[in-house]
Amino acid sequence: MAATLDLRLTDSARAAIDSVMASVDYDEGIPCLLRSRDAAARGQTGEKWTVGAYHPDRIRFFEQLNRITGLEFFFQCDGLVILLWQPELAEKLEGKTLDYSFRRYLVR
Repeated sequence: MAATLDLRLTDSARAAIDSVMASVDYDEGIPCLLRSRDAAARGQTGEKWTVGAYHPDRIRFFEQLNRITGLEFFFQCDGLVILLWQPELAEKLEGKTLDYSFRRYLVR
């Protein structure tokens, strides 16, 4: 079961995630939200957020990891289940909004 995360998705973010999921060639994948700080290493400020898709075989890995560690990786957000393989991000995302603008995901 997915834990509840108070992360609102704008219409543009939902459409961008739907587009990612439509582009994969397998069924039953789950969108994954990632944060990187590569930009900061290059002297730029801010974080970069990316959405990808996890294959069902990888989803089973995180289900097993949850059973072993007790860490939550699956979150129900605004009617959509997403995977956070960086589960510490859940606290940072709580009460925020995920937007998609100018081909970038933004957390506000």
